[in-house]
Amino acid sequence: TPAPTPMPSDLVWFAPNMGSTDYSKLFTKPEQWSVARSKIDVFKFYTQNVLKYPCPICGDNTLSTFVDVQAFQKLKDWGIAISVEVGAVKPWGCTSDVTFGVTKEVIGNVQTYGGTVTFLAMDEPRVGGEEIADGMTCGYTMEKSAAQTAGFIKRVRAAYPQIIVGDIEAYPHFSPAEIQKWILALEDQGATPAFLH
Repeated sequence: TPAPTPMPSDLVWFAPNMGSTDYSKLFTKPEQWSVARSKIDVFKFYTQNVLKYPCPICGDNTLSTFVDVQAFQKLKDWGIAISVEVGAVKPWGCTSDVTFGVTKEVIGNVQTYGGTVTFLAMDEPRVGGEEIADGMTCGYTMEKSAAQTAGFIKRVRAAYPQIIVGDIEAYPHFSPAEIQKWILALEDQGATPAFLH
């Protein structure tokens, strides 16, 4: 039988800056970080890095660059799990059908080029539902944000039962009590995240 999957809280995560100038060198010069790499369990990409669309804030850290350096395949060969930070509720996608569509594209791109997405880290869905970003907002209450986030989690779990979905929330923007209330709201919807960052 396979070994049990470690809990996300027991893993060492690595998330390079989205626009770092040396991001691709991690895959072209692996000898320069062999010791650090041996301590990393999860490597996180951002949605914008793994879509086929222009990304002004990504620099050279685009899907085509990662494909050219075989990043996804190398991570798999090195035994490092792949995570992608995704939007579950965002002003550009207030409903789970919109955000899940983008997430499916991200997962498909990683798979097409030799990798396997093990984790999805939702990028602040409570903030995405309630706050104003770039002049846009979903205008949701916390409860409505939780309902849409739960819908997203359930869509992912139905389509990709092997992928572990967790949440990233803004602290200290939200107090520990507010974050606990948020997690309980998701739990009430039957969609407790597997981890919280």
